[in-house]
Amino acid sequence: MAARLAQLALLAAGTSGLRVFRPSSITIRRQIGQLGFATETEWQYYGGRRNPLDASTPARTVEASGISVRLFDAALADGSRALLKEYLGDEARAIGQRELDIYEHLDAGGGFAKLDVGFLSGYMQSDAAFETPGFITSWVASFGAAVPPPAAGNLWLVFRWEGLRTVGGFARAEQTPEPWDG
Repeated sequence: MAARLAQLALLAAGTSGLRVFRPSSITIRRQIGQLGFATETEWQYYGGRRNPLDASTPARTVEASGISVRLFDAALADGSRALLKEYLGDEARAIGQRELDIYEHLDAGGGFAKLDVGFLSGYMQSDAAFETPGFITSWVASFGAAVPPPAAGNLWLVFRWEGLRTVGGFARAEQTPEPWDG
């Protein structure tokens, strides 16, 4: 509990320029995606020798996280549309906190106007209300049993809805080649 309070205090102290949303100010409409990550490790062995036939001495291992981030289409209390990113578990929460810190840094330097990135409106921390029987029943009725309800303490980033954008739309800004680009 003390660690969670310290996390919340750190979160509140580091994000002064962004809006803090209350769960009651957001209506989740539907899940639109999910993300995961993988940790890849290259192994080096003492003496530089390994037996390629020995399964206990791999050259590379890959560990998948499973689902770490869920994406939702949502409506804010003012009627605007938003993209929610919910970070599940401690590892994902650390990634979400890093993303929040980067956006705060961009916000402080006016970076949103200069970069073609999603606009972060703010963040939310799910509270104990997310684990009440009434919320869980309502969640399952809306999303079905295949989409587990969120847990208290999850970090949610709230982005302005940008709509569908393809990869072809990201190369709009002219890029001048650097001398080392040849």
